[in-house]
Amino acid sequence: STLFPYTTLFRSCNVIFSEVLYMEYPYREKFLSWAKDVKHYRESTVMLYDYTVNSFYNYFYSQSEHGNDIRLVRPQDITNYLVNIQEQHHIVANTANKYYFHLKKYFTFLYSNHLIDEYPLIDLKTYKVNKYTNITLGWQQYLPEIFKIAELSDDAKLELFLISQNIEPKGLLNITFGQLQNFNTENTEILLNNIEVKPDNYFVFSLKNDPEKPLNSLNSLLMRVRPDEEILNMTLAPSKLRQSYIYNYLLTNKDKSEIELLDHLHLSIKSLVYYRQNLLNIDFNNFVYETPKEK
Repeated sequence: STLFPYTTLFRSCNVIFSEVLYMEYPYREKFLSWAKDVKHYRESTVMLYDYTVNSFYNYFYSQSEHGNDIRLVRPQDITNYLVNIQEQHHIVANTANKYYFHLKKYFTFLYSNHLIDEYPLIDLKTYKVNKYTNITLGWQQYLPEIFKIAELSDDAKLELFLISQNIEPKGLLNITFGQLQNFNTENTEILLNNIEVKPDNYFVFSLKNDPEKPLNSLNSLLMRVRPDEEILNMTLAPSKLRQSYIYNYLLTNKDKSEIELLDHLHLSIKSLVYYRQNLLNIDFNNFVYETPKEK
């Protein structure tokens, strides 16, 4: 049967495999029919399952000493495959987990239809993803220098400023230029001297063709500031910046009472305990300011 255009397909999974895989895996047609007609998965999802299983099976065939019998797949074979694609194609654990779930669909299908005797994923767990690796602390103290970086977009400067003023992500899109004057700090003046200041009724994060209307979503803002992440070497995802603000506030305000902390940060007691515990147990990234190179 005709193979899918795998190179094009796998770009959507953040990985491009250079090799062409020809060995068709067992029960392919039955599996794809089950995925499409019984489970009603989208065609793009089915294609991803097809690619991953095909990729795994060819890896298994090339490594196995027992030939290509799918009934002989063991947990270690799947682990080895996932490690291999991470090392060979430099993918992160979160992406490897997607391939794990693709394989899980296939082997669940085989096992539930009595096509294999043992379920090879029964003791296999997903990779643990460290959700704290992209939280950077300490950038607030460098805001005066950051605001003066000419290459940095106004969107990035404004986002960092507002987060540093305890504005929660859900409130970012509601701020207008007129409201910036309400933040009476030294950084406010430095910010306004290093961005294009627009009329008071214009939203800080506005639609390009209608500055009197705010952006539709935080994701739209994140897409705008993606290039700035490379300049600062840190994520500018609003939720991550908010978390870094909370951690930084707790570190620099140890004299505050619990009531004061809860009130300022708008946290529940449970959340406050969570953040405090993380400060004790997690080694966060610290912001490093690098002077922009002269062009």
